[in-house]
Amino acid sequence: MAILTVGTAAGDFASLAAALAASQGGDTINLPAGVYTDQTATVSDGVTIQGVGGTAYLVAVTPVPNDTSILAVNTTGNVTIRNLAFSGAFTSNANGANAAGIRYFNGNLTLAGDAFSGNQDGILATPLNGGTGSIVIQNSTFTNNGVSDPTLTSGYGYTHNIYVGDVSSLSITGSTVTAANVGHEIKSRALTTTITNNIVADGPTGTASYSIDTPNGGAVTIQGNTIQQGPLSQNEAIISNGEEGSLHPGSLGVSGNTIVNNDPNPGSIAVVNLGVTPASVTGNLIAGLPASQIDHNAADTVSGNVLTSTAPVIGMQTLVDGAPVAVGTATADTLSTTAAGAGYSALTGIGTPGLSLSISATGSGGHTASFVLSQPGFTGNTAVASFFDTNTGLAGATITWSVYANADNALYGTATLLGSQSFTDFGGPLISASSGFALPFTPSGAYSLTERVTIVPGSLPVPEPMAFVLLAAGIAATGLARRRRARRRRAG
Repeated sequence: MAILTVGTAAGDFASLAAALAASQGGDTINLPAGVYTDQTATVSDGVTIQGVGGTAYLVAVTPVPNDTSILAVNTTGNVTIRNLAFSGAFTSNANGANAAGIRYFNGNLTLAGDAFSGNQDGILATPLNGGTGSIVIQNSTFTNNGVSDPTLTSGYGYTHNIYVGDVSSLSITGSTVTAANVGHEIKSRALTTTITNNIVADGPTGTASYSIDTPNGGAVTIQGNTIQQGPLSQNEAIISNGEEGSLHPGSLGVSGNTIVNNDPNPGSIAVVNLGVTPASVTGNLIAGLPASQIDHNAADTVSGNVLTSTAPVIGMQTLVDGAPVAVGTATADTLSTTAAGAGYSALTGIGTPGLSLSISATGSGGHTASFVLSQPGFTGNTAVASFFDTNTGLAGATITWSVYANADNALYGTATLLGSQSFTDFGGPLISASSGFALPFTPSGAYSLTERVTIVPGSLPVPEPMAFVLLAAGIAATGLARRRRARRRRAG
């Protein structure tokens, strides 16, 4: 077992493809943090590929020459891909308009701490041998994948954040899957599908159809997730099972999730089960839906679910380099209609942008922006804060997100560090990064969400945009408008 490195030093390989061609089963390929443009490759042995010293960005700026993906996996071995980011994979209408960050054909694949954004498909798995192989996705992010251009008819509505064909098993844990374009957030035809402890959210701009779709049934477990259907969803069903024929044995279990409907469609429904075996929908917190729209199948077991339609007032205030920023200076959440204390703008929904602004980062020290969150009246005890950074060319900048718990609001002082995550901004196109933290909320507590930007000395001032998103148990959309829309199922 050897370690192969992609780089410019003596003994390094000039490209990922060259390193893979020289590798054997059990080898590890190291990609130093940086941007690797238009480097497509195929994994044909059981190897580990990992970004070292930070994230290695594999960016496609021209159509992928293999017409399938940035990275293809076709091996009988075990493959692990860690700390890599894939963006920009695309191909023409004639070639299916379904290029993926990763295209899976064979083997046992583990993704750990990877990111997929702005691809026609995030990951697309089309196993050569149905019913074999496994895919494990851990602590990864999938954002804004899928074809949004209706002229690309081959891919429009048929491409997704995650689309896995009939492998033996798919497992997704600890990951964030958001803002799919027209297709689904997650679609799985696996014999066994396990989706636990993730955020699956359309957000305010995602146009996904189903949040989770298992069209061929199977043994499906959906547990402990936060699942949010956004206002622009293409379909009223949030979770769908067996609608294309229940070809795989097993049943659907949906338990312990927070399921939030922000879609104003009056026909929205949490679970549509068309499988031959009754489903179990139990112990979920469901916001924005009446009891009659939890599950449509009278044969299913539906029990112990808690319904809520109450939205607490959650306030945000912004500080740049320690000085408060007036609400009018930043671009506040357009859904905010009230204030929660002096200088605060209010948040009243799940998955809506909390606050966004641009700060001018210059000098070796850069700048610090803090979002101070207060939630008087909040009755839940957990939430997930996600941070999205849109690249604007801050090459060499180090972006660090930190979450602090505050004892009180006095000077917004920080007391307890709950979590921190850093990444390097390489200035390449289509690169974005996100990170999430679980916040142990207590009623009337306050939390500081801080972004620190440190750039290379001598760089020019560059606006650094950022956005904050809160996904919190117990928050529901209020005053949903009633409008009708034709029911559409996006296949693929």
